[in-house]
Amino acid sequence: MKNSKGFTLVELLAMLVVLGVLMAVTVPNVNGILKNQRDNTLVEDAGRFIEQTKTAMTIDSKIKKPTAGECLVFTLQYVDFNKEIAKGANSKEYKRFDSIVVYTRVGAEYKYYVRLIESGDNLSIPFSEESVVSNYQKQDDATKAQIIKESGPEQFSNDASSITAAKINNLAGSTICTSIKEVYLEQKAKY
Repeated sequence: MKNSKGFTLVELLAMLVVLGVLMAVTVPNVNGILKNQRDNTLVEDAGRFIEQTKTAMTIDSKIKKPTAGECLVFTLQYVDFNKEIAKGANSKEYKRFDSIVVYTRVGAEYKYYVRLIESGDNLSIPFSEESVVSNYQKQDDATKAQIIKESGPEQFSNDASSITAAKINNLAGSTICTSIKEVYLEQKAKY
């Protein structure tokens, strides 16, 4: 009489091979899904940052539109008074003074540019025009990779004098402003 309790060595090896193949297929897919979700969160937060800037400009009558060549610079610290955009895709705080929206006039057109940086990993939207952020989902993978990457070395402090037109133009990769009209660092009270 044969004792048939348990698995043979061949059966165990076959099971390990099947599990290995399943892991090889699913792990890259899960990592891709997590990366896409992280990137989407960052882009959505950048869009909310731009919208909050527009709201701040609408509500606060003291903020005047820039003339040709001038820039207004808004930090996340100023615009996101209630810290609605507090943590990024990796659950780390955003750098509240290095994350900025620049509002400028180019010719007869007004444009918004955003830079949103997460602490630690320096995952960021380095400096992008509003239309690039709002059309992110329609971009191909190569373009998406250019939108979200590690941030550059340009750092600001919580001092308005650290934000200059030269630094803004360096971030943009072109001349978008000749002077900074106003820097809005932080609010003492809600508009």
